[in-house]
Amino acid sequence: MDSLKTNPFTLIFFLIYLLESVFCIEVHDHGVSSLPFLSNDKNTTSKLFSANNVTQFPKRNAIDFKDSFVFDIISSTQAKRGYSLLQGGTVRCSSLSKKSLSSLAVKNTLMITVCDKFIWESFGPSWIEAVERAGIQYWVVVALDVETSIAVAKYKVDHCFESPMIANETLSAIHYHWGSDHWKKRTWDKVRVIDAIYSYGFHVIHSDTDTSWFRDPLPFFEAHRNEPYDIMISTDLTITFNPINVTDVEFATDPHMNINTGIYLLRQTSSGKSLLRGWLDVIELNPAVGHDQDGFNSLVRGDYFRGDKKYGRARKIPSAPYFSSAFNSSIFVSLLPSSSFANTYTFCNAASYKRLGHDLYAVHWVWGSRTKESKIQNIRDIGKFLDRPEYYRPRRLLSFDLDHLKMPKGFNQLADSEAEDMIRFHLKSTLYQLHQFYAAAAIAISLDRVLILPKFLCYCSKNWYKTMACRINEPQNAEFPFVCPLSQIIRVQNIQNGFIISNWSYPSPSFPRGESEGEPDLSESKSSNSNGTTVSSMEDVIFTRNFSVREYSFLENVHVDKSYREDRIEIEVDASTIDALRAIGVIAPLNVSLYNSSFPTRNSDFKSFEHLRKFRKRRWTRRQRNKKGRAKESKMVKANDEGENNARDDEGAVEVERGSEHERGNERKRGNEHERRRTLASNDNDTLADESPILPVFKPPITSSSSRVVFSSLPLTDVQLAQAFRPIASRKLLHLKNPRAMFQGFQDPGIEMQFDAAMRNVSSKWCCRRFNSFELTGLPREEPLPIVPVLMPYMGYGLQGWRQGGRGREKREMREGARKKRF
Repeated sequence: MDSLKTNPFTLIFFLIYLLESVFCIEVHDHGVSSLPFLSNDKNTTSKLFSANNVTQFPKRNAIDFKDSFVFDIISSTQAKRGYSLLQGGTVRCSSLSKKSLSSLAVKNTLMITVCDKFIWESFGPSWIEAVERAGIQYWVVVALDVETSIAVAKYKVDHCFESPMIANETLSAIHYHWGSDHWKKRTWDKVRVIDAIYSYGFHVIHSDTDTSWFRDPLPFFEAHRNEPYDIMISTDLTITFNPINVTDVEFATDPHMNINTGIYLLRQTSSGKSLLRGWLDVIELNPAVGHDQDGFNSLVRGDYFRGDKKYGRARKIPSAPYFSSAFNSSIFVSLLPSSSFANTYTFCNAASYKRLGHDLYAVHWVWGSRTKESKIQNIRDIGKFLDRPEYYRPRRLLSFDLDHLKMPKGFNQLADSEAEDMIRFHLKSTLYQLHQFYAAAAIAISLDRVLILPKFLCYCSKNWYKTMACRINEPQNAEFPFVCPLSQIIRVQNIQNGFIISNWSYPSPSFPRGESEGEPDLSESKSSNSNGTTVSSMEDVIFTRNFSVREYSFLENVHVDKSYREDRIEIEVDASTIDALRAIGVIAPLNVSLYNSSFPTRNSDFKSFEHLRKFRKRRWTRRQRNKKGRAKESKMVKANDEGENNARDDEGAVEVERGSEHERGNERKRGNEHERRRTLASNDNDTLADESPILPVFKPPITSSSSRVVFSSLPLTDVQLAQAFRPIASRKLLHLKNPRAMFQGFQDPGIEMQFDAAMRNVSSKWCCRRFNSFELTGLPREEPLPIVPVLMPYMGYGLQGWRQGGRGREKREMREGARKKRF
């Protein structure tokens, strides 16, 4: 007690200790370890007051998932540096100051990203991991609101600062989307933050948070230190004019080129401050200008941007890779090459840095899909997205190989006038891949495994307005095929969310009963049959199945345990079975040409626009004639009801009755579809595959040490597959060589309806044909990409028990939808 009298600080900390002990008041956050003075250990309390005490933060060479979003200990030294403490011990980022920033700068340069709550939650941790893995140490995150400040401080407190215009509240996610007023306001807040940091005398590298960094850009910028330009900034170009093996600023820099403000270096020059002041004046003088990028293009390019003459016209400097800005001729602007500072198109579709041998510094995930989920999927694909720890620990996985159609010779050399041929082959190939995905997804959910997506190949780019020779803007800026960004062929948001199928008819084959989520433990529900054998009672038991996916690069991710790759078994279909399925059209022949193909997609039987136009005209005429005939029949029926019994009326009534009987026949066919599909006969016998499924023959026999299994059987139902694969259910990774040769369908029609509805929900579409194509030829501007195999003759209608006859209702709906859309 004497020490309490002599040292008032000791008394304060002792009182806090009593508060926590007596009233259970916690001053630490989220259940993490408490501050040292709250420890029950007397030695720890006494050590706190030593003169040389400095509690260190854990040093992180890479992000540690065990404390990824946790801030452990606050030291007195860091408190002096400006970190603020909220009530209850919550830590916030420090305020911006030249002294704090100077400790992080390298060669007087800082890399800045500015984010609010929604941007941080989506991309913030991934951005930090990417810049650290790229060896960039001079990065700073500036928080625009209090919630973001707290979140970033818990994550990486040494590199976070609060914006001078910090907000106390944030809007809900409903109000935050691309193009919204809140989103536009945040883009201008970034400019204000850059202006504040630039005023301290630093060179500023600005990076949007939805950017992935691959290498340190400082050496690139340092190489141009003596050049006259004030700012080097990225573009929306889908091509670069720089020569092969030359990584430099864009040689063809021109004010005609659209500027993207996602990445730029603003050097400390006499004109730099004038540029920022003029940029901010744009929004102050014209609040309706839009977002910061529109304001910068209008200010710098002038008349070259949408004919805006308010600021004059930029001037191209002859034989120089820069131009003078429109509003101030003393400010020089140079553009960064789209190969080295890439966007989604130049990185994924065109792979410009590979083709030209340029160094890749960063990818700004624009020129893809606008949705946040699509950007996240692209970042996952390259292994630079930081997910929660449980994402990297799925229980069981299933992967598969894709069988691809053969690309025609000279495909990459086709001109824009032959684009329709390219589109038709792309649609044909995409549907063929998607139907393999359907079979693999059905097998994955049947075996209760997480599906690893394959590398889908694309032969035509998707764009929201048009393509030229299946490329965006330039007819020769990409080579085919390329690995598709998932948003090109699938609705990413829906596939990321996954789905649940209820009322599943049997337990998971991958886990002991009751171990998998949604599955009850049947250990207590046992009974004895007539032979005295104990069996599990399956009556009145409801199972559910969760379907989820992982990206194609999942197994190569540094955060995934290597045991998944080691505990792998490959399942290959017997060669004789493959040959048999090729013969009946279930699997593509080895050689498929562009025009003469047994795998038709829409309009694939027509070799020219003229043939297609004439066919459509004849079909339209025939349909109009049929409409008139149906109208006459309706009049006949009416006349017959009124008692006008003549031969012509009787003939019409008979035709109508025939039509009604035809519809009733279709209903009966649909009602019996399940029974037809449950009848699967092998080549040797016609045993019903209902209560006693025909199991495949495996060569060699399945054992725990097998690394390869040969599947020699006709395609099986989900129930049969679950039973057949039960001996290898404990393996972490099953890899299928040809899933379409294994899966026949679902035995339960209710499960199939739920699964098909979920697959349709993730189906996307391809877009877009050029205006002259769909206007002159009658072709649709967009083309659907159905995942559920409907009206696809190569699904094997010739195989007994394999979707015989297709689905009548879906056929009619597709025909009716196409008729309304086109005519």
